[in-house]
Amino acid sequence: MNSRLLLSAFILCLFMTGCNQIGSPPAVPIGEVVSNPRNYEGQTITIEGTVTDAISLLVIKAFVLSDKTGQIYVITERILPRKGGHVRIKGSVEESFPLGPQTMTVFKEMPANQ
Repeated sequence: MNSRLLLSAFILCLFMTGCNQIGSPPAVPIGEVVSNPRNYEGQTITIEGTVTDAISLLVIKAFVLSDKTGQIYVITERILPRKGGHVRIKGSVEESFPLGPQTMTVFKEMPANQ
């Protein structure tokens, strides 16, 4: 193969693997958000993981999002994602409060039009 063809293949490979990350911030590990919620209050961040549970209570829709570092409750306005689905979302830490021996951190998903 000539060097021009190799360079073209390399650029194409780079474009195909990195294109969906352009302009998209890296996801913050859920365990980091849960361990240090004050570091993220008032900031828009991205998290991603697998949906492990979904809850719909009259006007509140929420789901539990887990990655290899932890899990977090997510409040949303959209249709609840299916259990087992992988989602990437933007939003902010809304509250972190003690609930018995544990601390519960709530993440509010940003509406899709923002």
